[in-house]
Amino acid sequence: MDEAIRTLNLYNVKDTIIGNQTVRGISGGERKRTSIAKEIIYEPKILFVDEPTSGLDSFQAAMVVQNLKEMAKENRIIITVIHQPSSQMYQLFDNLMLLAQGRVIYFGKASRAMEYFTRLGYQVPVFFNPGDFFVDVISCDIRTIEAEVGSRQRLDYLINNWHLVRMLTDQDRNLSDPGDWNADINGKVEDKSEKTEQPSNRIYTRKQLNCCNWFSDLVVLSWRSALSTYRDYPSVIIKSTTCIFFAVLIALLFQNLTYSQDSIQDRIGLLFFVAINQAFGPCIGVLDSFCKERVLIQRERVFANSYHLSSYFVGRVIVEIPMQVVLVVLYSVIIYFSTGLQLRADKFFIFLGFVILSVSCSVSLGYFISCVASNTNNANGIVTPVLIIFILTGGFFLSLESLPPGSYWVSYISYIGWTFKALTINELSGLKFVCDRPNPIYCTATGEEVLVQLTFDNFTLIDSLIANLVITFGFLLLAYCSLRLTLPRFVCIKMSTKN
Repeated sequence: MDEAIRTLNLYNVKDTIIGNQTVRGISGGERKRTSIAKEIIYEPKILFVDEPTSGLDSFQAAMVVQNLKEMAKENRIIITVIHQPSSQMYQLFDNLMLLAQGRVIYFGKASRAMEYFTRLGYQVPVFFNPGDFFVDVISCDIRTIEAEVGSRQRLDYLINNWHLVRMLTDQDRNLSDPGDWNADINGKVEDKSEKTEQPSNRIYTRKQLNCCNWFSDLVVLSWRSALSTYRDYPSVIIKSTTCIFFAVLIALLFQNLTYSQDSIQDRIGLLFFVAINQAFGPCIGVLDSFCKERVLIQRERVFANSYHLSSYFVGRVIVEIPMQVVLVVLYSVIIYFSTGLQLRADKFFIFLGFVILSVSCSVSLGYFISCVASNTNNANGIVTPVLIIFILTGGFFLSLESLPPGSYWVSYISYIGWTFKALTINELSGLKFVCDRPNPIYCTATGEEVLVQLTFDNFTLIDSLIANLVITFGFLLLAYCSLRLTLPRFVCIKMSTKN
């Protein structure tokens, strides 16, 4: 890490965030150099760099190319695509390839390119940037028909000439023609390959490539996830504000619940809304963040094999859920003590525990959908119908006994339904209501009678606890398997040692 920072002159910004559209960070040139530093951390023998100078001023562009030149001196092969190189950058090139419409116009030493084009009748003017001149010569002018015809004839001439040069060079390595410098290059490469070891022929195992053990990866990745969440403070502020807003809104709507007959429906509605509210927020939050992070996972895992995938996933989960729990505790305290639910310590902590379990299920579902979907838009399109199905089978809008025979199984994986059952059983058990209606026949005396009406009398808190735990770990397991299966896979290619 320190070597990459030193090589690319990033010491002044090593403690500065990169930034994005909303958060100001490092400059464009520093961002280009950071993207290169991120790749050379793994000490690649060959580095492909696509347009590293695009969008930079001449000074920053020259600095980036100079950094690449210094890296090339450290026994690395640097292959880069550069548009409109300045004369200063052009002098840094070792070899040069010119392409027109996908065809090779020239490939050889950059210092011999001007000589080659001069022999073909295209001499670089004095005090003219060779890079600009070559781009002009190999470009096709389509402004007029005459210009286009002339440009295509020139390109055909250059392409055919290079094809002839390559053919003659392959036949005679000692040929003193315009292509003789290519033979010289090939000869040097062959001599070097005979004297030096070819590390690319070695096939590394996954165990050899992972420099740290699983627990070390877990600690580092957990810290990185926590730090990333902390830096995204606008998102944290919005989530906290939304949580407090809904808690205060519910408290105002359901404040001071009594024990009248009308309060029965109010209590049930309150508990079901809590179950729904905690099913949507955490799940949607995970979709927005994790779908974007999958691109980083692919780069670090597939292309660099930087860490164990399981350690990353576990670290991400153990950071995400506790952060959600902090908001859940605040949410639950505001609602519970302002709405008139049973003021008993055991009832409150059971209420809080099942709301936390609901959040855990919601987060695990968000991870699963994020791993299955290819992007955020697809994930948002999947999660809405899934949650609606869970709501409909939650036991509030439709009795569980009224579900069609083929769809009853959905209620077993509806964590909204299990949370609603647990909150209702916890609140209504042992509760007595006042009969304030003229005819006592239409009165419900106890909370147990309400549970019978809801068909919740056959369920217990233990059932809901086990079900929510199974759903949480089940969705997390499915998410991990989906993440592993959806990562790109590549075939290892072993280079031949034959001449």
